[in-house]
Amino acid sequence: MRTPVPPPQVLAKILVAIAGGAALAVGLGACEVSASLGCQWRELTRGKYEARYAPADTAGSERRLARPLGRRVYARALKYRVRVATPAVPACEDLTVVKEVILQRRDDPKFRFTEINEYYTGAGELIATRTQDLTAHLEASGRYTARDRLPVPAAAPPGRYRMVSKLILTREGSKRAYLLSRDSARFRILPRQE
Repeated sequence: MRTPVPPPQVLAKILVAIAGGAALAVGLGACEVSASLGCQWRELTRGKYEARYAPADTAGSERRLARPLGRRVYARALKYRVRVATPAVPACEDLTVVKEVILQRRDDPKFRFTEINEYYTGAGELIATRTQDLTAHLEASGRYTARDRLPVPAAAPPGRYRMVSKLILTREGSKRAYLLSRDSARFRILPRQE
């Protein structure tokens, strides 16, 4: 029985990651490499954080969604909520982020919806910003939810943090941007567990 071998691009990253160490794991299978590298393996193989919104049941929001938009209103977020499922997580683990938006919008293919996530230390220092295009996710008026995993880097110092999320509307050909809503969630990073 053959041991599975990771794809060449992952294998190259693994070799670079362990080249400074004492052992060269060229002959090791993916499972053995995974066990020996632990947190480094997870950081090399997991993807970037991206919210994946999906349509959800609109029960309870029908009346709000049925109200017409104002004459000069292109869209509005009737609800935009961001929270973390577990408020404390050790470094090298994943923080589960739960989001909900109830969006009322006009049907215009030139609309672009963007989510900006800003990450702050407990002292209020901005340490990272991530922008994601949600246009394909928010195609019509309705309720959308997302439950995604945010990888916490192994080098993240323990402490308190805050994630601020903003939902922005722009229109192709226009330089104006409209802040539809914003919300934030606080979480703690615990010392890394070996």
